[in-house]
Amino acid sequence: MFDSAPAELVSARDWALARIRGRIHSGEFQPGVKLSIDSLAAELGVSRTAVRDAFGQLEREGLVTIASRVGVFVRRLTRSEAVDIYRMKEAVEPLMARWAAERPSAAQRAEYRDAVAGLQAAAADGDVDAYVKHLERCRRDLLRLAGSSPLQHMHEARLRMCRALDNAAAGPGAGAPA
Repeated sequence: MFDSAPAELVSARDWALARIRGRIHSGEFQPGVKLSIDSLAAELGVSRTAVRDAFGQLEREGLVTIASRVGVFVRRLTRSEAVDIYRMKEAVEPLMARWAAERPSAAQRAEYRDAVAGLQAAAADGDVDAYVKHLERCRRDLLRLAGSSPLQHMHEARLRMCRALDNAAAGPGAGAPA
């Protein structure tokens, strides 16, 4: 008998996907940069097929552009896309807040009020780092309390786009949360 649960098995494609996506989000791979299948396959220790399949998923997520017979490039967001991202946020967050107010139990709402109190205390203290930490927690909690899987997926897609936008503006290593 084994003493511990086995580690989760991850395909080579998913492993490569997570690493490449992380490097795009962190700003290590800047918008417009050409990505090499051969170099990444060798660096990550996976097959060219795993990297090529990861690129296909990244293209569906809007993070790369695949130009046939030319290469794979980290995608640049247009000004129009950036405006659309923030308009989507403006439109969806009130719905998220309404559902978060309507759907959870009284105990869950009380827990959220405690998180907001932490946010307010950080603001009153002028502690920017604590404020950002509490703000991110409040956003995550609101999304969880809204209890909507489609809203969760939409929010995750918007965050990926915002990270790409932030990294394009800030340069390598930025990776600031949106």
